[in-house]
Amino acid sequence: MATMIAGRLRVTEFLQGLGSAMVELGARGAPSMPSRPPRCHPRTGRMPTARENPMPDLTESISVAASPDTLYSLVSDLPRMREWSPECTRVTWSHHSGPTAPPTAPPTEPAAASTGPAAPIPSSGPLVGARFIGHNRAGAVRWFTFGRVVAAEPGRRFAFSIHFGPIPISLWDYEFTPTATGCEVTESWTDHRPRVLRALFRPIFGNRTPRNADGIHTTLTRLKSTAEPAARPE
Repeated sequence: MATMIAGRLRVTEFLQGLGSAMVELGARGAPSMPSRPPRCHPRTGRMPTARENPMPDLTESISVAASPDTLYSLVSDLPRMREWSPECTRVTWSHHSGPTAPPTAPPTEPAAASTGPAAPIPSSGPLVGARFIGHNRAGAVRWFTFGRVVAAEPGRRFAFSIHFGPIPISLWDYEFTPTATGCEVTESWTDHRPRVLRALFRPIFGNRTPRNADGIHTTLTRLKSTAEPAARPE
């Protein structure tokens, strides 16, 4: 048992050290840390929606008695993602993600090592190209990832790609469809990890598909619980 605990701690320390190095590089705006978002739709020239993407690994929808704009504002406010996701513990916007990105986090969530004046987040939410750092935890394992907003259509769709250093990890996609009673929210996850990385990280992170299926269900349920009371007239 002691050996198992010691091994788990070493893994955690390794991931924390690697993640910290990536955060430092990301804060410097290192050109060696590109994200690899999926290709644009061949006919429309924009990112494919979940329905146009023929192979999302997971998709779930939920009906919410609130407007698409309300749900979009919640989902696109990524520093609040920890309120919905069971694994996300913190999200900070990058100060070096360019003029299209909101570079600061709320006062209660200080951004990682950055300098320069803070630019305001657009009232409509983050724009395509905005970059961020995600902090996650599953059991005793903590890790960091880098993300980039790849679709930002207020009231319709919000999506971001995730990468770990130069390695593509996944695409997370949220679509908001109006209904007679509010809207339907669809969350999709597409695994972009190379096969060798899936095998390498499986002993540490487990099988991501069932974990993310549970995570998606929890996220949608929490979004619904938050949005509906706020949408009810007083």
